[in-house]
Amino acid sequence: MTKEDRDLLIRDLAGRIPYGVIGTVPLTVVDTKHYDMDGYHWDDEVDVDVELDALNIDGIISVSAIEPNLSEEVMYAQEAEEWSVEEFKPYLRRIVDLTDEEIEEIDAIGEWEVDRLEGNSIWGGDTVESASDLIHFFNVHHIDYNHLIEKGLAYADDKRDSVYKIAR
Repeated sequence: MTKEDRDLLIRDLAGRIPYGVIGTVPLTVVDTKHYDMDGYHWDDEVDVDVELDALNIDGIISVSAIEPNLSEEVMYAQEAEEWSVEEFKPYLRRIVDLTDEEIEEIDAIGEWEVDRLEGNSIWGGDTVESASDLIHFFNVHHIDYNHLIEKGLAYADDKRDSVYKIAR
């Protein structure tokens, strides 16, 4: 990950923390009932869905488990090592996945134009306050306004059963 991408990810996630951003972190899961050929417990690294709790300026994060049965493993792994922001990959929605109702809400915020087909962009607006309201809207709805998905820094949450609906 480049320094520019890392800085962008930190800035983006710092603004999203109050809105309950969900993503994945790698976790080593140990199977205490099975052994490998050398007699060690079998383990595997898996990506676990977590909610981001905190992020410091150095890019160190803390998370909490979404799935109750993984809570102990996530807390153990968190104590054993710190995750860096590079290991956290959030789930976000693309601008192209905005619903018609969401586009109407955006237009009501301050004359914003949404291009879902070409450019995957939004432009316009009439005041600084409306820009702030638009960023708030994007964070509440987990919209990828920094194009993290295109950069490979986030997963597209474009399923009908969004991770945000399932986690709540």
